[in-house]
Parts: sequence; structure tokens; C-alpha cells
Amino acid sequence: WNYIKRVEKNIGENSPALYSSKAWGLYQTIGLGLSTDIETDKARMFEYADADIEVYGSAQSYALRAILELRYGSVGCSKATELVRKATELGGVADAFTIAGTVERKCGDMNVSIENFKNALRMTPNDNGFFIRRQLAGSYLLNSDYEKIQEMVSPLVNSSDIHPTMLALLAYADLKTGSKRTAKAHFQKAKDLGLKVGNMNRVLATPAQVDDFFAVMSDVGVIE
Repeated sequence: WNYIKRVEKNIGENSPALYSSKAWGLYQTIGLGLSTDIETDKARMFEYADADIEVYGSAQSYALRAILELRYGSVGCSKATELVRKATELGGVADAFTIAGTVERKCGDMNVSIENFKNALRMTPNDNGFFIRRQLAGSYLLNSDYEKIQEMVSPLVNSSDIHPTMLALLAYADLKTGSKRTAKAHFQKAKDLGLKVGNMNRVLATPAQVDDFFAVMSDVGVIE
């Protein structure tokens, strides 16, 4: 918000160039529990996102509006899916494909979710924090594509910045393909790196799926 205020001094308080930033800012404010008036902030958030579509009509605009609808909208999946498919039709932006992968995983077609994450990864081969890869691995898991998880994650297990979520998903795939010993080692490494339940909330679609994940993994370890 400090940066937005600094920019406003140069381009004006009501500049359309800041609609997207303000919508994302309110999304984060609400999500981080920092909002003091959630309903007002939600209303403003949707106003900025709708205005961004009206002014720019870009893939980023539609993807932003889709994720807001998914998290906080009154219509939910039907509208979120419609918006995000408009974003991918416009195409060309990795963030839009990443959001599309998330929306499709929650609401639509798992195969489409996977393709969206793969498109995002092609555009962003330097995948900082393995953000796209762990999202892709989550959709692979929900699609029972365990060997795809192994192919993608196994070469990365000794990376100095490997994310614990990646190791946890790999451990699940190992267990499902009969490699219990390897699964236990990978799951233990994930726990050593700070694996939390919240990590899995971000790569699976529902709380029930997260519960199922940890129920399966209880055969090789538990989260304290």
C-alpha cells in the first residue's frame, strides 16, 4: 500500500493503471487477516477488478477476477471457470495460466488444470520457489498421475531450495506406487524442512482431500 500511495502521487489517485494492484492488495489484506472491515474491502476489491476488465480486458484482468470469484464471490465456480477460460483464450501470460490451473483444479477439469500449469511452466522455466511445479504436482496427485510426479520431482530432491510440499507430494506418489521405504525418507525430509498442513491446502482442492492425503501418509509418518 505504501508503494501504491507513492505511485498515486505521480499518476493520480484514480488511475486505471492501479486497479489491478489495488484489487490484489485488498485480496491479500483480507487473506492475511488484516482487514478491519471485510465486507467493505470485498466490495472495493470486486469494483477494482471489474474496472480493470472494463479498461484493459487482458488475460491478467480476467484471471484476477476469476480467483477473486473463486475465493470470495457469491456465484463461485461457475463464474470463476467462465472468467478463467476467457483469460486462457487471451493467453500469453504465465500468471493467468497458473490461476487457471488453480480454478480448474477446484471447479473444472483436472486434465485442463494440468495443461494450464504446464503452459505456465513453459513460460516460466525459472520457477522460483517451485511455485508452479508444486501446483502442477498437486493436480497430478488428484489425477492419480503418480509417475508424472516422480518424473518431475525426483531429479530435484537434492536441490538446496527444494520446497517441502514437493517432497511430500513425491512421498505420496512413492507410497502409491509401492515404494514405502523411499516414501518414508522423502516424507521425513519434507517434515525436516518444515512441512505444515497449510502447505497441502495450497496444492489440493478441498479440506477433505488434505485430510485424505495425511491419512494415507500416516503409514509412513505424521505431522506433529
